[in-house]
Amino acid sequence: WEPSDVLKSPKQILKIDEFLQRQEKEERKFPPRRYFKRMTTQPSSIQGGRLREYQLEGLNWMMYSWSMNRNGILADEMGLGKTIQTISLLSTLFFEKGIPGPFLVVVPLSTLSNWTSEFAKWAPAMNAITYIGNARSREIIRTYEFWKEQRAGARSGRGGRKQ
Repeated sequence: WEPSDVLKSPKQILKIDEFLQRQEKEERKFPPRRYFKRMTTQPSSIQGGRLREYQLEGLNWMMYSWSMNRNGILADEMGLGKTIQTISLLSTLFFEKGIPGPFLVVVPLSTLSNWTSEFAKWAPAMNAITYIGNARSREIIRTYEFWKEQRAGARSGRGGRKQ
């Protein structure tokens, strides 16, 4: 949602181009929830490190709850990795189960930068958008997932999907 001239890094521009390519693919319907199969190893889509045994157990519990169409809340003590377990759940749903999202995660402002960095670390292929900023920025975020000003010779002007 920033003008393309603000994007100085080729890596940033590449991420936008990759997103636009994913959006060009045919939209999928949500696959049916299948029988739960317990994970004994960390899914390959979780890249930031190794889940601890109790975190993998938490991920299994959340996946089981999802497969049974049940809601659940992680209510562990502070510091046991609820953030990582939640990101792992979303990454597993996205990559392993083919659920394209979008997913909404609401967090206190004081933890926002931590969530953003943990998404970048544990699920770098997912597009985590921070909904914060002035009124114009939030309006652009609501309208477009990505905003890319048209460059001379570019194949696409404004990117992103309208919500």
